[in-house]
Amino acid sequence: MKCSLRRWQMSDANDLARALNNQTIHGNLRDGLPFPYTVADAQAYIQSVAKAEFAFAITVDDRAVGSISALRKENIHFRTAEIGYYIAEEYWGKGLMTKAVQQLCDYVFTTSNIVRIFAEPFAKNHSSCRVLEKAGFELEGILRKNAQKNHQLLDMKLYSLIRQEEDAQDDNNQKKRRYPMNELQKLPNVGQVLADHFVRIGINTPEQLRAKKAEAVFLTIRQQCDAGACLHMLYGIEGAIQGIPKAQLTSQRKQELRLFFNQLSE
Repeated sequence: MKCSLRRWQMSDANDLARALNNQTIHGNLRDGLPFPYTVADAQAYIQSVAKAEFAFAITVDDRAVGSISALRKENIHFRTAEIGYYIAEEYWGKGLMTKAVQQLCDYVFTTSNIVRIFAEPFAKNHSSCRVLEKAGFELEGILRKNAQKNHQLLDMKLYSLIRQEEDAQDDNNQKKRRYPMNELQKLPNVGQVLADHFVRIGINTPEQLRAKKAEAVFLTIRQQCDAGACLHMLYGIEGAIQGIPKAQLTSQRKQELRLFFNQLSE
Protein backbone atom coordinates (compact mmCIF):
# COMPACT_ATOMS: atom_id res chain seq x y z
CA MET A 1 0.00 0.00 0.00
CA LYS A 2 1.32 3.43 -0.98
CA CYS A 3 0.45 6.92 0.13
CA SER A 4 0.84 10.32 -1.49
CA LEU A 5 0.59 13.91 -0.32
CA ARG A 6 -1.49 16.57 -2.03
CA ARG A 7 -3.22 19.82 -1.21
CA TRP A 8 -6.54 19.59 0.59
CA GLN A 9 -9.73 19.71 -1.46
CA MET A 10 -13.17 20.56 -0.14
CA SER A 11 -14.33 17.16 -1.36
CA ASP A 12 -12.09 15.62 1.34
CA ALA A 13 -14.33 16.91 4.15
CA ASN A 14 -16.29 13.69 4.67
CA ASP A 15 -13.14 11.56 4.80
CA LEU A 16 -11.44 14.00 7.17
CA ALA A 17 -14.43 14.00 9.53
CA ARG A 18 -14.52 10.21 9.47
CA ALA A 19 -10.81 9.95 10.35
CA LEU A 20 -10.95 12.49 13.19
CA ASN A 21 -14.00 11.07 14.92
CA ASN A 22 -11.69 8.91 16.99
CA GLN A 23 -10.95 9.62 20.63
CA THR A 24 -7.64 7.75 20.54
CA ILE A 25 -6.37 10.10 17.84
CA HIS A 26 -7.61 13.14 19.77
CA GLY A 27 -5.81 11.85 22.85
CA ASN A 28 -2.47 12.19 21.06
CA LEU A 29 -3.10 15.64 19.59
CA ARG A 30 -3.06 19.07 21.14
CA ASP A 31 -6.30 20.52 22.44
CA GLY A 32 -8.54 22.66 20.28
CA LEU A 33 -10.13 20.15 17.93
CA PRO A 34 -13.86 19.67 18.48
CA PHE A 35 -15.23 16.25 19.28
CA PRO A 36 -17.35 14.89 17.73
CA TYR A 37 -15.66 16.26 14.61
CA THR A 38 -18.25 17.20 11.99
CA VAL A 39 -18.11 17.66 8.25
CA ALA A 40 -18.57 21.38 8.87
CA ASP A 41 -15.49 21.33 11.12
CA ALA A 42 -13.57 19.59 8.35
CA GLN A 43 -14.71 22.12 5.77
CA ALA A 44 -13.61 24.99 8.00
CA TYR A 45 -10.18 23.42 8.45
CA ILE A 46 -9.71 22.79 4.74
CA GLN A 47 -10.56 26.38 3.98
CA SER A 48 -8.22 27.64 6.72
CA VAL A 49 -5.18 25.86 5.24
CA ALA A 50 -5.88 26.64 1.61
CA LYS A 51 -2.94 29.04 1.48
CA ALA A 52 -0.75 27.39 4.10
CA GLU A 53 2.87 26.87 3.15
CA PHE A 54 3.03 23.18 4.07
CA ALA A 55 -0.35 21.57 4.80
CA PHE A 56 -1.28 18.38 2.97
CA ALA A 57 -3.75 15.54 2.93
CA ILE A 58 -2.27 12.06 3.20
CA THR A 59 -4.00 10.03 0.52
CA VAL A 60 -4.38 6.41 -0.46
CA ASP A 61 -5.89 5.95 -3.92
CA ASP A 62 -6.52 9.73 -3.84
CA ARG A 63 -8.75 9.37 -0.77
CA ALA A 64 -7.78 11.50 2.24
CA VAL A 65 -6.84 9.23 5.15
CA GLY A 66 -4.82 11.62 7.28
CA SER A 67 -3.22 15.02 7.65
CA ILE A 68 0.35 16.28 7.79
CA SER A 69 1.76 19.78 8.01
CA ALA A 70 4.85 21.77 8.87
CA LEU A 71 4.42 25.15 10.50
CA ARG A 72 7.23 27.63 9.97
CA LYS A 73 8.17 29.40 13.18
CA GLU A 74 8.59 33.16 13.47
CA ASN A 75 11.18 35.82 14.26
CA ILE A 76 14.69 34.39 14.70
CA HIS A 77 13.29 30.87 14.27
CA PHE A 78 12.01 31.46 10.72
CA ARG A 79 14.21 28.68 9.29
CA THR A 80 12.68 26.12 11.66
CA ALA A 81 9.35 24.33 11.25
CA GLU A 82 7.28 22.08 13.52
CA ILE A 83 5.76 18.98 11.97
CA GLY A 84 2.40 17.52 13.00
CA TYR A 85 0.46 14.57 11.64
CA TYR A 86 -2.16 11.88 12.15
CA ILE A 87 -3.66 9.09 10.09
CA ALA A 88 -6.95 7.20 10.33
CA GLU A 89 -6.75 4.26 12.73
CA GLU A 90 -7.46 1.68 10.03
CA TYR A 91 -4.13 2.64 8.41
CA TRP A 92 -1.98 2.29 11.54
CA GLY A 93 0.90 -0.17 11.44
CA LYS A 94 1.25 -0.16 7.66
CA GLY A 95 4.28 2.14 7.38
CA LEU A 96 2.27 4.87 5.68
CA MET A 97 2.85 7.50 8.35
CA THR A 98 6.62 7.13 8.12
CA LYS A 99 6.47 7.49 4.34
CA ALA A 100 4.28 10.58 4.66
CA VAL A 101 6.73 12.19 7.10
CA GLN A 102 9.62 11.44 4.75
CA GLN A 103 7.71 12.91 1.81
CA LEU A 104 6.85 16.10 3.66
CA CYS A 105 10.38 16.65 4.99
CA ASP A 106 11.85 16.04 1.57
CA TYR A 107 9.44 18.55 0.07
CA VAL A 108 10.11 21.19 2.74
CA PHE A 109 13.87 20.91 2.42
CA THR A 110 13.71 20.86 -1.39
CA THR A 111 11.42 23.85 -1.84
CA SER A 112 12.25 26.20 1.04
CA ASN A 113 15.07 27.67 3.12
CA ILE A 114 14.03 25.74 6.23
CA VAL A 115 16.98 23.89 7.78
CA ARG A 116 15.42 22.26 10.85
CA ILE A 117 12.15 20.36 11.28
CA PHE A 118 11.15 19.31 14.77
CA ALA A 119 8.36 17.42 16.50
CA GLU A 120 7.19 17.13 20.10
CA PRO A 121 5.14 13.93 20.52
CA PHE A 122 3.95 12.81 23.94
CA ALA A 123 6.59 10.52 25.43
CA LYS A 124 3.95 7.83 25.95
CA ASN A 125 3.02 7.87 22.25
CA HIS A 126 5.54 5.22 21.28
CA SER A 127 4.11 4.75 17.79
CA SER A 128 4.58 8.41 16.88
CA CYS A 129 8.09 8.41 18.31
CA ARG A 130 8.91 5.36 16.23
CA VAL A 131 7.58 7.04 13.08
CA LEU A 132 9.98 9.94 13.61
CA GLU A 133 12.93 7.67 14.33
CA LYS A 134 12.28 5.60 11.20
CA ALA A 135 12.03 8.83 9.18
CA GLY A 136 15.51 9.85 10.31
CA PHE A 137 14.71 12.23 13.18
CA GLU A 138 17.05 12.29 16.17
CA LEU A 139 15.96 12.52 19.79
CA GLU A 140 17.24 15.77 21.32
CA GLY A 141 15.80 15.35 24.78
CA ILE A 142 12.87 14.84 27.11
CA LEU A 143 10.63 17.80 27.92
CA ARG A 144 9.53 16.89 31.45
CA LYS A 145 5.93 17.66 32.41
CA ASN A 146 5.71 19.80 29.32
CA ALA A 147 1.96 19.51 28.70
CA GLN A 148 -1.34 18.97 30.44
CA LYS A 149 -3.66 16.70 28.48
CA ASN A 150 -6.88 15.22 29.82
CA HIS A 151 -6.02 16.51 33.32
CA GLN A 152 -2.62 14.78 33.29
CA LEU A 153 0.85 16.35 33.21
CA LEU A 154 2.80 14.60 30.48
CA ASP A 155 6.39 14.41 29.33
CA MET A 156 7.11 15.08 25.67
CA LYS A 157 10.03 14.11 23.49
CA LEU A 158 11.85 16.58 21.26
CA TYR A 159 12.93 15.19 17.91
CA SER A 160 14.57 17.04 15.02
CA LEU A 161 15.71 16.48 11.47
CA ILE A 162 18.43 18.79 10.16
CA ARG A 163 18.88 19.65 6.53
CA GLN A 164 22.35 18.57 5.46
CA GLU A 165 23.93 21.72 4.05
CA GLU A 166 26.85 21.27 1.70
CA ASP A 167 29.05 23.64 3.69
CA ALA A 168 27.64 22.85 7.13
CA GLN A 169 30.11 22.74 10.01
CA ASP A 170 30.43 19.98 12.55
CA ASP A 171 30.91 20.45 16.30
CA ASN A 172 34.63 21.14 15.78
CA ASN A 173 33.89 23.91 13.26
CA GLN A 174 35.27 21.74 10.47
CA LYS A 175 33.50 22.13 7.16
CA LYS A 176 32.15 18.88 5.80
CA ARG A 177 31.18 18.57 2.15
CA ARG A 178 28.82 15.80 1.16
CA TYR A 179 28.80 16.07 -2.62
CA PRO A 180 30.13 18.51 -5.24
CA MET A 181 26.77 19.86 -6.32
CA ASN A 182 27.12 23.62 -6.69
CA GLU A 183 26.22 23.49 -10.38
CA LEU A 184 23.18 21.28 -9.80
CA GLN A 185 21.87 23.63 -7.13
CA LYS A 186 21.93 26.54 -9.56
CA LEU A 187 19.09 24.89 -11.49
CA PRO A 188 15.49 26.00 -10.79
CA ASN A 189 13.72 24.03 -8.04
CA VAL A 190 16.88 22.16 -6.96
CA GLY A 191 17.70 22.37 -3.27
CA GLN A 192 20.15 20.39 -1.18
CA VAL A 193 17.94 17.31 -0.77
CA LEU A 194 17.04 16.95 -4.45
CA ALA A 195 20.66 17.57 -5.45
CA ASP A 196 21.68 14.79 -3.03
CA HIS A 197 19.28 12.42 -4.76
CA PHE A 198 20.61 13.33 -8.21
CA VAL A 199 24.19 12.56 -7.19
CA ARG A 200 23.19 9.28 -5.54
CA ILE A 201 21.71 8.06 -8.83
CA GLY A 202 24.72 9.15 -10.87
CA ILE A 203 23.66 12.60 -12.08
CA ASN A 204 26.49 14.99 -11.25
CA THR A 205 26.05 17.88 -13.69
CA PRO A 206 23.20 19.94 -15.17
CA GLU A 207 24.11 18.54 -18.59
CA GLN A 208 23.59 14.97 -17.39
CA LEU A 209 20.21 15.92 -15.93
CA ARG A 210 19.00 17.71 -19.07
CA ALA A 211 19.74 14.60 -21.11
CA LYS A 212 17.17 12.60 -19.15
CA LYS A 213 13.39 12.41 -18.87
CA ALA A 214 11.85 13.62 -15.62
CA GLU A 215 9.81 10.44 -15.25
CA ALA A 216 12.91 8.23 -15.44
CA VAL A 217 14.84 10.36 -12.95
CA PHE A 218 11.91 10.42 -10.54
CA LEU A 219 11.41 6.66 -10.76
CA THR A 220 15.09 5.98 -10.11
CA ILE A 221 15.11 8.28 -7.07
CA ARG A 222 12.01 6.58 -5.75
CA GLN A 223 13.54 3.13 -6.16
CA GLN A 224 17.13 3.75 -5.06
CA CYS A 225 17.05 6.54 -2.48
CA ASP A 226 14.13 5.50 -0.27
CA ALA A 227 12.99 9.08 -0.78
CA GLY A 228 9.70 10.73 -0.02
CA ALA A 229 9.11 11.13 -3.74
CA CYS A 230 5.97 13.24 -4.09
CA LEU A 231 4.27 14.81 -7.09
CA HIS A 232 5.86 18.18 -6.29
CA MET A 233 9.30 16.59 -6.60
CA LEU A 234 8.37 15.28 -10.05
CA TYR A 235 7.29 18.78 -11.08
CA GLY A 236 10.55 20.14 -9.68
CA ILE A 237 12.66 17.69 -11.68
CA GLU A 238 10.83 18.57 -14.89
CA GLY A 239 11.29 22.27 -14.19
CA ALA A 240 15.01 21.75 -13.53
CA ILE A 241 15.37 19.91 -16.84
CA GLN A 242 13.55 22.70 -18.68
CA GLY A 243 15.35 25.42 -16.72
CA ILE A 244 12.17 27.03 -15.41
CA PRO A 245 10.37 27.24 -12.03
CA LYS A 246 7.91 24.39 -11.70
CA ALA A 247 5.05 26.89 -11.44
CA GLN A 248 5.72 27.76 -15.09
CA LEU A 249 5.22 24.22 -16.40
CA THR A 250 2.43 24.00 -18.96
CA SER A 251 -0.89 22.55 -17.87
CA GLN A 252 -0.49 19.77 -20.41
CA ARG A 253 2.90 18.74 -19.07
CA LYS A 254 1.64 18.85 -15.49
CA GLN A 255 -1.26 16.63 -16.48
CA GLU A 256 1.12 14.12 -18.11
CA LEU A 257 3.26 14.04 -14.99
CA ARG A 258 0.23 13.73 -12.71
CA LEU A 259 -1.05 10.73 -14.69
CA PHE A 260 2.39 9.11 -14.50
CA PHE A 261 2.55 9.68 -10.73
CA ASN A 262 -0.94 8.33 -10.14
CA GLN A 263 -0.13 5.18 -12.12
CA LEU A 264 2.85 4.55 -9.84
CA SER A 265 0.54 4.61 -6.82
CA GLU A 266 -1.94 2.13 -8.25
